[in-house]
Amino acid sequence: MDVLAGASLDPGPVPVDIELSEASGDARPDIVLSLLPLFSARLRAMLDRAGVDNIQYIEARLLHPSGHVVDDRYFVANVLGRVRAVDIGASRFEAPTGAIRGALLDFIVNPRAARDLRLFRLDECPILIVIDEPLKDALEAAGLVGLELLPTTAWTGVPGRG
Repeated sequence: MDVLAGASLDPGPVPVDIELSEASGDARPDIVLSLLPLFSARLRAMLDRAGVDNIQYIEARLLHPSGHVVDDRYFVANVLGRVRAVDIGASRFEAPTGAIRGALLDFIVNPRAARDLRLFRLDECPILIVIDEPLKDALEAAGLVGLELLPTTAWTGVPGRG
């Protein structure tokens, strides 16, 4: 499943089974960003209430390594569309070296390019999902577990290192 392309997916057999590692433990965050972005039912409900309608949700189950279902309240979250929204003149990029493409560092979003979307995948760096400030405030107030909501000016080009 290519969730970075921004295109609608044919999910194949549903639900999608995600096997946890032995080290996963019992923690169940509201968002898991690994090979496939997984959103909890709680996060999905909040986004639905906020009017976010550009996500294709595909039912998913978390499986213990032995094969039994640990949790069936998750969804693969496929953000539809990608938006070229970085204000190039106000943002910083790491210069490319050799065959390695340059990386987007701290950046500013052009609000006109974002087209009033509450949440979108950034075309210039598709691993990033950008949300608007009111949605950020609502998600923070809800006490969801596992969300890292950084200002775009704090992005360092490395996931998990803000």
